[in-house]
Amino acid sequence: MVVLLSLVVGVVGHRLAPLRKSSFSPAVTDSASPETLQIDLNTATFEELLLLPGVGPARAREILAHRPYRRVEDLLKVPGIGVKTLERLRPHVRVDARSGTP
Repeated sequence: MVVLLSLVVGVVGHRLAPLRKSSFSPAVTDSASPETLQIDLNTATFEELLLLPGVGPARAREILAHRPYRRVEDLLKVPGIGVKTLERLRPHVRVDARSGTP
């Protein structure tokens, strides 16, 4: 019984693995460590925004729609992003000085 349960859990876990969000793409920034990778809010693709914690398709579309950003705090203008969400995203996002100008 234990072997069967282990086998089922292993198969289900294996099938769910591709559904999990992947780590940040090294192409997003020059940093080598995944913990320090950052995405520029003004140049990120839809797919790159989906890699951010708490960002799904609807929120990614809203982030894209509210460009350009002059600073990270401008995310507060995006519907659904409040102070707590901003603080969760802050380590993962940036605004390059030249990308925030129209």
